[in-house]
Amino acid sequence: MDRRDVGRTVAPSEGVTPASYRAQRSRSARFAATVLGAALLGSVSSCGDSPAPSKWDGARPMSFASLERGEALSLVEVESLVARLVEVAGGVARWRSRHYRRIEDLYLLRTGSQLGNQVLATTWVRPDESVRVQLDYRGGDREVRVMLRREEYVHPQLGSLALATGGTQQHVEWDWELARLPVNLLEAEELRPLRPEGTGSERRIGIAVKLRGLNPPFEVWIDPSGPVIEEVRTKLPVTADLSFKTLADHAQRFSDWRRVDGVLLPFKREIFADGRRIGLAECRGYDFDVEVTDAILLPEPPAPPDPPK
Repeated sequence: MDRRDVGRTVAPSEGVTPASYRAQRSRSARFAATVLGAALLGSVSSCGDSPAPSKWDGARPMSFASLERGEALSLVEVESLVARLVEVAGGVARWRSRHYRRIEDLYLLRTGSQLGNQVLATTWVRPDESVRVQLDYRGGDREVRVMLRREEYVHPQLGSLALATGGTQQHVEWDWELARLPVNLLEAEELRPLRPEGTGSERRIGIAVKLRGLNPPFEVWIDPSGPVIEEVRTKLPVTADLSFKTLADHAQRFSDWRRVDGVLLPFKREIFADGRRIGLAECRGYDFDVEVTDAILLPEPPAPPDPPK
């Protein structure tokens, strides 16, 4: 797909969840231990391995009886799917201990710059709930979102670094939720199966996810031939001053999967808002176990809050 082909409309999704799952889906310690143990051992229950070849390096395809019937997965099947997903992605130990930096060329529908729609996007991630997303525009402006051990900050394109509040907090937390996929599914407060979408080899498995103490909740859509997360969906606050909307449907689609230092990673992201493609990110590369200090994440002190009126 051409990077200039933005603004394409896609059909909205339909996630249907049986009421019985909602009653069962509290994230107990027993469930977490079951999933973690399965991930470490590479074990699978109530499912089969598909003999079909896969396009991903190290793939271990899965098949499920409920998926063949077009039904949402059972809770046991969800547990085994999450365990296999993390295993194929590189394993629990690699993901939970990794610092990394990702550099992308991000092409946006609108940047506010007359010099073009290309933005250099750099993301630093540390496992202690710390992430920095930095967008450098061609005109010299910079936009930054930071989570430092759960303290959240934002530096808008025009403005100064300050504590994130209101809707901007969810945008910062969304950066962290994305940066830790798929291992954070093992730590989720709630995983709720959704009715699958598509048919045949294009059928995808949906799981609604809620992480403890973080917003927004989101959905992951998984290709079982990896398994890999092919798409994420959520609703994010609209922070534009002149917008009458408060929330927008947000989605990211991942492709061009490659294995780097034993970890399976996407090198392309398509970004959608309300079904319209607004951005394309092409990854230059991932650097693992790089130094990610507090000074890198938050090199300047935030501005003091406005005095009360």
